[in-house]
Amino acid sequence: MKKTIIFMVMAMILYAVTGYGQGTQPIAVDKTDVRIFQSTKPQSEVSISINKTSPNIILVSAQTDFTGNSLQGYYVSNNFGAAGSWFGADKLPNGQFGRGDPATTFDANGRAYLVSMTPTSPTTSAPFGLPNGYEVQTSANDGITWSNDIVAAGPGVSGDFDKEMFTVFDELQGSPYTNYFYCAWTDFGTCSVKFNRSTNFLSTFSTPTTLTTNLGQGTNVQTGPNGEVYVCWSDFGAVSCSACCGTNIGFAASTDGGSTFINSLPFSISSPRTTLSKTAVFGSTRINDFPSMAVDKSCAPRGKRGRIYIAYVTLDGSGKSIVQVRYSDNATSWSAAATVSVSSGKEAWFPWVAVDDATGLVNVVYYSVDNATNTVTNTYLAYSTDNGSSWQNTKVSDQSHNTAPISGFADGYAGDYIGLASYGGSSYAAWMDNRSGTWQVYVSRIDFPGVPVVYTSSSDLALNTPSIISDKREYDAVNNIKVANVSKVSDGLAGHLDLKAGKSITMNPGFTTTSGDYFMAVIQPVTACQTPGISYNKVGDIFGQLDLTPAPKESTKITCFPNPAESDITFEYHSTNDDKSVVILLISDLLGHILKKILVENNNDGNYTTTINPSDLSYGSYLYTFKTSEGAFSDKFVIIK
Repeated sequence: MKKTIIFMVMAMILYAVTGYGQGTQPIAVDKTDVRIFQSTKPQSEVSISINKTSPNIILVSAQTDFTGNSLQGYYVSNNFGAAGSWFGADKLPNGQFGRGDPATTFDANGRAYLVSMTPTSPTTSAPFGLPNGYEVQTSANDGITWSNDIVAAGPGVSGDFDKEMFTVFDELQGSPYTNYFYCAWTDFGTCSVKFNRSTNFLSTFSTPTTLTTNLGQGTNVQTGPNGEVYVCWSDFGAVSCSACCGTNIGFAASTDGGSTFINSLPFSISSPRTTLSKTAVFGSTRINDFPSMAVDKSCAPRGKRGRIYIAYVTLDGSGKSIVQVRYSDNATSWSAAATVSVSSGKEAWFPWVAVDDATGLVNVVYYSVDNATNTVTNTYLAYSTDNGSSWQNTKVSDQSHNTAPISGFADGYAGDYIGLASYGGSSYAAWMDNRSGTWQVYVSRIDFPGVPVVYTSSSDLALNTPSIISDKREYDAVNNIKVANVSKVSDGLAGHLDLKAGKSITMNPGFTTTSGDYFMAVIQPVTACQTPGISYNKVGDIFGQLDLTPAPKESTKITCFPNPAESDITFEYHSTNDDKSVVILLISDLLGHILKKILVENNNDGNYTTTINPSDLSYGSYLYTFKTSEGAFSDKFVIIK
């Protein structure tokens, strides 16, 4: 290993800065809005999830008015939500009929799930069969192919089912209930909130359990770091099926994998929802008072592992609708309310909360009417890096829209929720607006470069980091950091240097090697802490190798086509610097394992092209890397068959 590399690593260990200061908030960097699936069909009610074992995979589902055979669509990104990386349809896979109320989730192994209500008798025109339960489709290859519907549960009474809003897997490896599946819903036939689960990957489901005999709506299910199951909803405070609108937040907690629950009404709300139909101040649309919930399962030193956050909408003293957050560390007592919506907004609604399991960052997405005289609306993100003690806001919608009913649906309908997912220092806000003239789903990625991504495990774990370091990254380590020179990738590790680390090590911008060199760090055993997506990796796996060569120059371009590919795929590297050096193409999986190493010949004045047949590659996402004298340049591609 080069002496300069050893010196810089040792210098950084001695430096060992602690990241952002206590009580300060980093700047949220909002990316450009992405219209994920351009369509003539209206899209609404957005659910979004991240595959934490392969965080480049983002899954979205939304309600559509597709009249052929489904009221629900699905959309997948294989490149961190970037424009051009989305595929899917305004209908469910395999011609399956979905009745709406979409939900998405991933299990601990990275399998994807689409959830929809079931109709009593599917038809190709309205009313499409009344909702009578829920069904699930699953994918083991990042959304490329899907199973047929698996019918999960229902009250058995036509038209009396409402699955607002969420289903979830226990995605924490090491949980006593890993990969248990949970769902909760409203049964209008009995004016109650019900719950069921599957403990065997949807092969069978439990008999529905009644959580409350009060009418409630807007159920949200989450799991805790020790296998806890939590359900919250808007409780109407009555057993009457004609009751309207929330008076309290309903809450139920289980410590035995959803077998039994303890119920409570932890705090009251002043609901802006005074009718089950449209409301004038919200552009004659119907709104709701459904809560959203998230649980901190991070191992980050600045996180608050086990803390439960509930975001909800309520009226302030002047009658304005605002978004507030409360939290609990014991599922019994709750904090005072913190108002997180912008004070300048006329009305705020549709909150969705998420916690980044890699950083402990807490954030809430919501709509806000920004003009006192009309319904000009924007999408905002409130975020906290100090466990909900303080909050900042950033506007994430690049264009405003006018809140208004979506034609073709129920009177006043404009969707019933929007979505948010967070992981690895990035958040993805998902919502619908009509800026294009048609209600469409948009996703905006928000990065938090000042928030350290901390990886820790009870077993050896290689660091899953970007290919280029552009911000500070902090790594928790109480034993050793191993540094290895793996410039000869095909030969494996060429040697290593053991360096003694303290509590943490921070890699700073500017840490580079000469072209062709690699740096790899592996965390040795530390405190027994697991968090979704990170500690799932087995001992000995090389989860990722970090190429610290300079970022690509503007004169350099790499591409591959077609992408996704079914058969032959062509890779190109072009440099206007007339690079005539040796160029190597590496094909690897998302864990960093090198699968192919190809010498690429110079076609003409710095242009390198090669075509491979991927018949020996299975379905899924892969990385390709061009190793050149200018550096190493990587991107992703997808194989479909």
